[in-house]
Amino acid sequence: MITLIPEQSHLSPVLSANDTCHYVCIGKTTLYHLINKGEFAKRIRLGANKIGFLRVDLDAWLEGRKF
Repeated sequence: MITLIPEQSHLSPVLSANDTCHYVCIGKTTLYHLINKGEFAKRIRLGANKIGFLRVDLDAWLEGRKF
């Protein structure tokens, strides 16, 4: 069971690649470049040709990128 923070309860815990780009403010090319370099959050397979990311993993990745 996933417990969401009340003010963020409208957000899905899993974001598609497109939603991920909007969430972390990067383009799709940059997203795939970071994935291929092993410098992005762990992806999960949503279908045969679709990937997604856990929002908590994205938050941790963003937190690690702060200067």
